[in-house]
Amino acid sequence: MRRILKYTVISAVIFLSSCADFLDVIPKHNLVGQNAIVDETTAINALRGIYSYFQKSDNGYTIDHWANGAYLGGLCVNEIRYGFNKNLSQFSLSPVGNNAIGLTALYNAAYCIVNAANNVIYHTNLLNNIPEENKIEIIGEARFMRGYGLLTILKNYSHFWNIESPYGPIIRETPTTLETLYLPRSSVRDGYEFIIEDFRAAVKDSHDEQISVFRANRHVAKGFLAEILLMRGGDGDAEEALVLLNELTNPATSPFKLHPSFSTLFNAANDYKNGGETMLAQGKLDAETIETYSTRTSSTLYAGYSKAIASGLYCIHQSMDHYNDLLMNDARYPYTWNNITFTNTSGVEKTDMTFIKMWRPEIQCPSFYMRLAQCYVMKAEALYFTGATVDQVIEPLNVLRSRAGCNLLIAIDYPNTPTGKSLLREAIVNEYVLECGIENSCEWYAMVRLKDEPGNRFVQYFNTYYTEEVENAMCLLIPDVDIVANKGLVIQNPFAPTQLIQ
Repeated sequence: MRRILKYTVISAVIFLSSCADFLDVIPKHNLVGQNAIVDETTAINALRGIYSYFQKSDNGYTIDHWANGAYLGGLCVNEIRYGFNKNLSQFSLSPVGNNAIGLTALYNAAYCIVNAANNVIYHTNLLNNIPEENKIEIIGEARFMRGYGLLTILKNYSHFWNIESPYGPIIRETPTTLETLYLPRSSVRDGYEFIIEDFRAAVKDSHDEQISVFRANRHVAKGFLAEILLMRGGDGDAEEALVLLNELTNPATSPFKLHPSFSTLFNAANDYKNGGETMLAQGKLDAETIETYSTRTSSTLYAGYSKAIASGLYCIHQSMDHYNDLLMNDARYPYTWNNITFTNTSGVEKTDMTFIKMWRPEIQCPSFYMRLAQCYVMKAEALYFTGATVDQVIEPLNVLRSRAGCNLLIAIDYPNTPTGKSLLREAIVNEYVLECGIENSCEWYAMVRLKDEPGNRFVQYFNTYYTEEVENAMCLLIPDVDIVANKGLVIQNPFAPTQLIQ
């Protein structure tokens, strides 16, 4: 068995001076990586440095951004981000004005990750003073991070739902130089293929051990590879995903395990446990950031969750009856949303509803880039698309429903008819929503890719603003500054500014 790399906790090597503006942080030549990565120690340090973009909330990887899909899906609403969330939920974004505030940070952070990973991949590969097996592991993990950054762009800024679309990500596969600064977008098909190959390499080459929930390994890569295969939905994709998901849900082959009860799953004591249900999470906030959020008076993510500013709370979208009806009849409801008592920034004590999966009064809000429970739902989807029996499809769903105290699904309710098959697909979507909703937007991608008997996307069940006319508006817009900077090479996603609600 290959030696597992033991990474020491030291300061990250910073390739990039800032992530406030993507164009300001691109290395102008390869000397940055060449000088930083000269041996195994500096390669490991550089690898760790990639994760710094998970840990800094101002760089874009916040829970707020991973709620984007929940707004698009009609699950929740609030007034944080200057009306951006409202426009998002009504498919009416613009690349300029107040909307631009919500478009930039995640985009920049994703490409900071891609660029940092490319430096690690390129310069580690040139080293000849490092054991080959260690070099392979470092590059494997860096390829996961590059794939993850590009997946962020594919999911959020590309037409991920249309494999034939030209509106894919900008694929950056080498350290950015002046010569590669300006690149066009890829097609969606090519974006999928590139990211999938990165994740396949990470499954093959990265280390096996779960060092912490803040670091990827080959098993985390399996989960994300399975997800993107299901999103693409090509020939053989469901079959490949099922192999990976069988491994992840088998206690004999998986380093993760389900928490025994949904009612205590989101207790703070379980937030960052190794060997538990969380496969990958955002790093903890440092003391300085916590202090900043604890005294900030504006409606921000962490204030909204933890200081509980009334106007900033995440709330169930009351006008979307489908989600409300599902939730109110599900045993997971009181452990997903509930009333909390808080003192707002004006010193007034109030009681209001919030998303208690991530409610932490001390502001150290957890995040779930992926939980093992999601793999159980994905397994049901993969089984469905590989022609499994109804009993086989509902079995992993019932594992989750049983631990939550929900009524179990029964095969007789899903006969082998077009209507029965549509109902089974709907049950899968509902489980994404009820089990994993508002955690990482996986429910949104399921609503989009799965369709009912007449061929309508299930998103129309949840978000009444969705129609076929807004099909092109199901993703974020590329920040306008990047469109301008790329001198016509990068084409903006279609949008309908006449629908603006500003």
